Amino acid sequence: MKTDKYWDHPQGDYASRRQAFLEYSASAEGSGGRGGLFSRISRLELGKPIDEESIRSGIQDINERHDCADFTASGLLRIAYLYADSPHLSPELADEINACLMNFKYWIDEPG
Repeated sequence: MKTDKYWDHPQGDYASRRQAFLEYSASAEGSGGRGGLFSRISRLELGKPIDEESIRSGIQDINERHDCADFTASGLLRIAYLYADSPHLSPELADEINACLMNFKYWIDEPG
């Protein structure tokens, strides 16, 4: 079992800590927990291929109006604005993300 390292004070400069975090997050597997949508964002930032099903799972949670969907929507917004042109994101998935965000219920009094 892999154990995570903990530092009681920062090590290295900002750029090296950022890189370490991205690599740690991007190495997560699976569709839930550390291996879900936000891990895929780290992979996109690093220019690595992604498992699109993890992102589609987030889209499904939003479309089904699950609790905390607003947190998932923030991740999809990041993908839509920062990685829409990534070679690791299919145009079909980019379209699904945009449709999901356009149909999202952003306020309690909105229909839907």
